[in-house]
Amino acid sequence: KINELGVLPESNAYFHTPSVMAQHLFFTLNCTGHYFCNEYYAVSRAAYDSFLILYVVRGKGYCYLDNRRVELHVGSLVILDCYLPQRYGTEAAGKSIGFTLLVTIVKK
Repeated sequence: KINELGVLPESNAYFHTPSVMAQHLFFTLNCTGHYFCNEYYAVSRAAYDSFLILYVVRGKGYCYLDNRRVELHVGSLVILDCYLPQRYGTEAAGKSIGFTLLVTIVKK
C-alpha cells in the first residue's frame, strides 16, 4: 500500500528491479500502479530519476509544464521528465481522482 498524504486506501503500486544489463541497455519499468487521491495529494520536487506517465481515469488534477499550469481531466495523458523539477497533484474537494501511473528510468 501507498502511505502518502492524499492517497486513498484503494491505491496500489508495483515496483520492479531490472537486471543490471537491462538498466544499461533499455528504458526499464521502475513502478506502475493506480493512485486514487483526494484533494490533498500534491507532489513538488526538484528531481526524481525517471520519466512519469500519468493517465487520468477519473476526477481532475493539474501539472506544471515549463512553469505553466495544465489542467488534467478524464482521458488526459501527460509525460513528465522528472530529471527536471516537477509539480502535479489533484483538486476537487470531497472527490477523488484516479491516476494510472507508469514510471520508467533511462539507461545511465
